[in-house]
Amino acid sequence: MDEFVGQDLDYVITVCSSAAETCPVFPGATRRLHWPFDDPSVAEGAPAFRRVRAQIHARILLFLADVGQDCILRGGL
Repeated sequence: MDEFVGQDLDYVITVCSSAAETCPVFPGATRRLHWPFDDPSVAEGAPAFRRVRAQIHARILLFLADVGQDCILRGGL
């Protein structure tokens, strides 16, 4: 996290409850989003990691589509 201190960030996205609670404050216009995903390390086996990876991937694609649409509406891209 130290490498991002002092940088302007548009978004900070946390994916687990402990990160949402302990995430440092980022000054400026940073939007904090929390996407709650199950912690695959508490489940046994690779299928849990694959499932959560697929869920995160799908959520990122939705986020990028929304952000891209927002940029187009504001005259960006």
